[in-house]
Amino acid sequence: MSPVRSDVLPRALYERWVREHHAAVWRAALRIVRDRALADDIVARVYLRVLEQPPRLEPAASPERLLCWLACKEALTELRARRRRDAR
Repeated sequence: MSPVRSDVLPRALYERWVREHHAAVWRAALRIVRDRALADDIVARVYLRVLEQPPRLEPAASPERLLCWLACKEALTELRARRRRDAR
């Protein structure tokens, strides 16, 4: 029997976050990258990151705000990487 990891987000909670907050997270990414396909990729990366490293939420924290913030960070990182690639 494998040990239970305390850093794993419960499946039901993860699925609820995806279901309830996907549109807002996608819009946050789209506002920054202005590309629908890239926004889709960023949202997928955000949810993968949440699966791999579940965020610590304070009781009063909003999962939607956290997920949108992660999407914004990921989108800005992608834009910076593209600028660097284009500069080379």
